[in-house]
Formats: sequence, structure tokens, C-alpha cells
Amino acid sequence: SVAIMMKKIYRAILLAFYYTVLYWMPYNSMRRAGGSLWRRLRAAVLHGVNPAIDKTANVERMAYVGSAAKLSLGSRSSLGPHFKVHGVDLTIGHDVMIGPDLLILGGGHHFDDLSRPMLDQGGIGLTSLTISDDVWIGARVTILAKNITIGKGAVVGAGAVVVKSVPDYAIVAGNPAKIIKYRK
Repeated sequence: SVAIMMKKIYRAILLAFYYTVLYWMPYNSMRRAGGSLWRRLRAAVLHGVNPAIDKTANVERMAYVGSAAKLSLGSRSSLGPHFKVHGVDLTIGHDVMIGPDLLILGGGHHFDDLSRPMLDQGGIGLTSLTISDDVWIGARVTILAKNITIGKGAVVGAGAVVVKSVPDYAIVAGNPAKIIKYRK
């Protein structure tokens, strides 16, 4: 119908505005450069693209969200500078802090048939990642999102490579990420 087509065009225009203008604007913490304004504009525009992205979110400069169609971002949660997500149905809860350079990778390729090149075996498609409420993810973390969950109140240390689910209130670090201890 015409209404559906108009909604798609509207969302495409908003996404184009996000990537051509807002994506490049200053960091949200830069008060002199209107940081708070850029935070509000980025969140409002992405909310217009996908209402599952809360208007109170803190989306930093150069956060790559693809088409934003497979992203849910809770209230007061952040996407740090240089955030990148590829091939993932991503759900982020409320009050989540994400440091700079988080890379979330999903999808992948089948490789079980040794008689055929991996390239010919096809992709595994979209995978999912759920980041629960009150999670802190440090700088330069990589998450291989193969249908996993980062539990409520968890902390992921800087530089960690997460390859499996993280329990509630666990503190993980390393490559691959391992439980260091639990929050008390």
C-alpha cells in the first residue's frame, strides 16, 4: 500500500541523514560542540527509523548500526564510539554501558562438508545476541554473536573476546572471555 511505501521512504531518508550527517558529528561528551544535542538527535533519528531504539539512548559518534532494523536499544543504554554490528539480531536492555570500539559479529559460513569449498556451503544467516539490563562492556571488545546472551549485571573487560553466553553478574575478561569472578 501507499502508506507502507511512504513509511519505508521516510525511514530510508532518516537513515541516510544519520549516516551522512549525524554519524560524523562530535562526541556526545563534547559540551562546547553541542554534544548533548548530537546525542538527542542521533537517538531521535534512529528511533524514527526503528521505534525499538529508545529516545533516551546515548548513541555516540560513528556508531554503525546497519539498517537499524534488527536492533532494539533500551532506555539510557549507550552505543560507544565506533560501535559496529554485522549480521546480528541485537537486543540491548536498559542501562547498558558500552565502551568504544565494540565489534559484534554474527552470521558465518557452514564448513562441515570437506568435499566442497567452504565458499560453496553457504552462510548460516542471521544470528542473535541479547545484552541484558545493567551490563558494562569495556573498550575494544569483540563478541561472536552465535545466539548468545550476556546476563543481567555482567561486566565484560576491555579487549575481551566473547564466544559464549555470560551468566548474570559475572565479570569476564580475556580471549576467549572467561569468568574472573562474580559481582557481589
